[in-house]
Amino acid sequence: MRAAATRYALRHQTPEGLWNTWHSSDDIPAPDVVAHMVAGIQAAALPGIDLAPARTWLASLATDTDRTSG
Repeated sequence: MRAAATRYALRHQTPEGLWNTWHSSDDIPAPDVVAHMVAGIQAAALPGIDLAPARTWLASLATDTDRTSG
């Protein structure tokens, strides 16, 4: 099961290290989808998936929100 989950996550990860909501060429990453993928991959301890780009992207969104809300 873990091997199949790892293959799925890697197959659908964008070149930037994120995940899109849908699997269409015009879709863009959404924070909730990326966060769910990161949490699930971490919880399942799936091997060989670099989560650093996704974490950095999510953190940058939080930082941008902090700048615009204050």
